[in-house]
Amino acid sequence: MTGRLYLDVGCDLRPGVVDHHHPGAWVGSTTRLVAARPELGRATGPVRVVLHDHPDLDCAAAAYLATVVLATGALPPGASALADYLDRADAGEAMISLRRPYTLYAAYRALARRLGDEVAADHPRWERLVREGQALVGYVLAEAGGRPPGEVNAFDSPVMTRADRVALTDDAVRYERKLAAAATRAQRATLSLPTEYGERAAAEALFVRDVQTQDDPDRCVFFKDWARTDADRCPASDGFSVLCVWVSRPFPRCIISVRPGDDGRLTGLGAALDAAETAARAGTGRERVGPPRPGADNSDPWYESHRSSIVDAPRAGTALSADEVERIVLAFGRGTAVPL
Repeated sequence: MTGRLYLDVGCDLRPGVVDHHHPGAWVGSTTRLVAARPELGRATGPVRVVLHDHPDLDCAAAAYLATVVLATGALPPGASALADYLDRADAGEAMISLRRPYTLYAAYRALARRLGDEVAADHPRWERLVREGQALVGYVLAEAGGRPPGEVNAFDSPVMTRADRVALTDDAVRYERKLAAAATRAQRATLSLPTEYGERAAAEALFVRDVQTQDDPDRCVFFKDWARTDADRCPASDGFSVLCVWVSRPFPRCIISVRPGDDGRLTGLGAALDAAETAARAGTGRERVGPPRPGADNSDPWYESHRSSIVDAPRAGTALSADEVERIVLAFGRGTAVPL
């Protein structure tokens, strides 16, 4: 093998690409794909590793494994456990919790946010993120010693700072503050969701408003993760299994998701929201003509392929109010909601 190895570059089908985004080709992480390719260790000449211009943790971890294999001919200890960890993150599982906050997933996100503030130019910021991201992954694997990577305190890595730890702690405080804010209108709902086998499964849901807007100076970065693992407010399930988050800026949007691994699904909810959307736009001059463009409807097959479930209502903006969306979700889930 010689030339270039393209990792996690996003639906790029050129020769040499290793990327989990290929439609129908893979359900799992790019890290898993690299770990499953021993032929990388038999490279016969120089290989240049090419990464996405916005590398996430999966991209950095895949690059770390590929670099080690290309340099030594073998995967490092813990590579399979790292791939398992990234597979779970890729499927939407919460990789950070209120009781275990200092994980690899959280550390990489904190590192990326800090570098975004510290380094103004795109390429130097990318270069540092790739270099320090790989160092972070290497530290976690070295410290794991056979343990799952998620059990390592990744914030003890030399590439992390005290400011990173403080930022994460402050984010958990913002989560508490967001739920207590009157504008959030936090509600707990009990739903009965359809399963893939035609039955119904009970699920506890959290309905909240305006907690993930990009322009919010008090934005809670890990709101979804904190809510999914909020065992104090939702002890029966060790956190809320369904989230219904309404975002009003920059355009009205509602994101409803089911925690991976739970039995309930949202199959059919997207169609109900689309029907209400069509009715709301009728006679307003904002009717949609022809099939919805990507992101304009309420379905996301990528999440369904991961045995997860999400309805994004819709990414192109919705004409429905938060009250209307909540009524539709409650009717779909045959549920009721009360203030948290």
